[in-house]
Amino acid sequence: MRREFTLSCSWLHEQDDFPDMLRFILEVGDTIECMHIASLVAKWLPTEEAHHELSAALERAPPGLEANFIQAIAITAHPSAMAVLERQLERLLSEPDLLEDDPFPRGLSAVLCVKRILGLGASPSDYEERIRRLASHPASVIRSTCRRELRGQFSWLDNSL
Repeated sequence: MRREFTLSCSWLHEQDDFPDMLRFILEVGDTIECMHIASLVAKWLPTEEAHHELSAALERAPPGLEANFIQAIAITAHPSAMAVLERQLERLLSEPDLLEDDPFPRGLSAVLCVKRILGLGASPSDYEERIRRLASHPASVIRSTCRRELRGQFSWLDNSL
């Protein structure tokens, strides 16, 4: 029931205590419950607080559950958001199993991380080598996600698989 609530609590945003509800979920919720409300936290809590809470949640997130936190941190547009996402990208890329053909690969989070970093204003040329690595990933879902999400910044992706 708690997870169902966190999936559908956005309709409560007109409640005066909605920010306090989000704070409560962040305090007592598990990773998945917090993941469900990550973008709401980015939108409805003050930027500094949201960035702090989301960064802490990203640090605690187990492998494969980083994506919503990555997206929400970018939504905050906090001055430190790019640095947090760059650290996360390096963690993801340093995983020994990154290039394994896994049905839930961390490579998806890495592609999303690059997309959000570029959206915050980073130069695509600084990420070209990392994107080439992800674009040749053994898992077709990573290759296609990379192509779909990043071909606007890396035209050579149109010519890949």
